Amino acid sequence: MQTPIVSLNLLPLEDKKRLGHERMSRFFKLSLSITAGIFFIGDILLLPSFFFLYFEHKGLVQQDVLLERNTQTERAQTVEARIKEINAKLKRFPKEHELTASSVTRFVADISDSMRAGIILKSFTYQKEEGNISIRGSAARRDNLLAFISQLRENPAFKNVESPVANLLLEELIEFDIHISLIEKNEKK
Repeated sequence: MQTPIVSLNLLPLEDKKRLGHERMSRFFKLSLSITAGIFFIGDILLLPSFFFLYFEHKGLVQQDVLLERNTQTERAQTVEARIKEINAKLKRFPKEHELTASSVTRFVADISDSMRAGIILKSFTYQKEEGNISIRGSAARRDNLLAFISQLRENPAFKNVESPVANLLLEELIEFDIHISLIEKNEKK
């Protein structure tokens, strides 16, 4: 039969406590080292996944940009097709009703340049025979409308800009009509 091994600790009580603290300290240091090692090895093993996801994200962002450009191109093609359709319809009109594109475009551009924030145009009517333009729209505030009218009056291509008093009765949310007489070709120098 075997005799049991008996160990006796003959150290004083203070040394026993210090030895216990030392064992706990070494245990925690070893545990932290093992944990840090596991995290370090995990980080190294996750690097391929990180690079894969990084480049995948970069590719998706590029695809998003290309898709946005493609959408804008499709919109431009739709608008271009609509313009061609309108031009085809305009060609059906007799020659006597034909408008000179440059003059009408210039008038529209002049009116558009005169617009300020808070002005929305709802209709634009050009009467070639009378040399008049009528515009309808809405203004958020009276001072926006007054600034728009003064810009139109300063334009040398417009002989007379008429705005009825009814346009100025309200302070906000104004529905307006403006009539513009154009300078005739023989009046220009």
